[in-house]
Amino acid sequence: MAEVGRKLRSVERGGEGKRAVVLVSPTGSGKTCMGMMMAARWAEHGRRIAWGAHRGELLDQAQNAAQSFGIRSGAITFGTFQTWTARGQAPDADVFFADEAHHMGDRVGWRMIAKSYRDSGARIVGLTATPGRADGGALPDFDGLVVAAQIAELQELQLLVPLRWRGPSATLAAGKIAVDPVEAYQREAPGRCAVVFAQDTIAAAKYLDAFTAVGVRAEMVTGTMLPADRAGALARHADGTTPVLVNVAVLTEGWDNPRCDCVIVARNCGSEALWIQMAGRGLRPFAGKSDCLLLDLHGVAHELGRPDAPATYSLEGQGITLTDPAVRLERLCKVCHALLGGEWICAECGKDHSPPTPKAVDAPLTDWQQGWRATRQVLNVSGPVASLAGIMRKARDAEGRGKPWKRGAVELRFRFIFHRRPFPAEMASALNFVRSAESYAADST
Repeated sequence: MAEVGRKLRSVERGGEGKRAVVLVSPTGSGKTCMGMMMAARWAEHGRRIAWGAHRGELLDQAQNAAQSFGIRSGAITFGTFQTWTARGQAPDADVFFADEAHHMGDRVGWRMIAKSYRDSGARIVGLTATPGRADGGALPDFDGLVVAAQIAELQELQLLVPLRWRGPSATLAAGKIAVDPVEAYQREAPGRCAVVFAQDTIAAAKYLDAFTAVGVRAEMVTGTMLPADRAGALARHADGTTPVLVNVAVLTEGWDNPRCDCVIVARNCGSEALWIQMAGRGLRPFAGKSDCLLLDLHGVAHELGRPDAPATYSLEGQGITLTDPAVRLERLCKVCHALLGGEWICAECGKDHSPPTPKAVDAPLTDWQQGWRATRQVLNVSGPVASLAGIMRKARDAEGRGKPWKRGAVELRFRFIFHRRPFPAEMASALNFVRSAESYAADST
């Protein structure tokens, strides 16, 4: 713990002239308290402090922490990124704390908040367990990174519980899971306090009905619920009245229930950040809790690594890398479950696991990336429009392969990144972007 204190002091001093430092520490490690420890010392020296977050629950936690550290009223200005963006102005401050700072790399408006503080000469401290954007890239607005602790270090100190993984022997194809979450819960985790992460709201509603049908009390939490209704559902889960909570991406952060000892991931996962956030919901210690059971029904860990593996963090390129390929989960034979190692033929039963020869679909070869870059430079579109265009392109590719996305999937993926629906003008601009890029690629062949 003395080492953690040394790292916090290095953040305060801004070693090597760094003025925008992101502090990385696992879920449940007390990042809010770490931030308030620094804020209290700066407040003692008369520094003006702004503390921002993207959810009201996070601000409530921060305000309670400020009181517990004896920080005088008015020394810190609290607010949401949404409010500051809507007003077009963030409060004046000498130090700006960004809670769940990884979100600031995904939204243009929120990035302008950090830019305004940098331009004013203020110091910036980001707090996060996962310093990576939704697309897996590094955070763009920080010039320093300090890792307070890794998950395994806190598990050794018994500040977090061990993680027990159960999943298929390999990553499954997109849109597939090994077993229904209800069956997995009854077979692997009966009676546990569980949270289920579904792929979409349609799947979540089906899982909720299935849990109820077999006599397991469950509730679904959505982002559109009234605050009082959501608070009630979370309270019933916290006191054990409701053993299972089903959601899509509402409970990945800003929610803590130490009683939760089972995380069921019934979806694929596009980034290490989301993977770690989901698994972290069950790692906090609680009376009588021996471990957290992670039911990885899609086999995400085979692709991204175990969420509790040692992680490498970076402010360039890939934001988070979990372990290295040599220590990822072992490949198992689908028949006898023996270790395959690097072989395709099982030495125990002779099962051939060689991948099938790729099927040719007679698609033209084009340099679509060149066309994409050139089109973006000419059209000069905004970040959200470029992201929306990328989603549309993936949808068109899927349709060309005979595997069209479900209706509304494009908007759903956009909402997952930007937490709002795309505006009609953005939809039109993105469609024009895609068509222009396709025309460029076709002309260049």
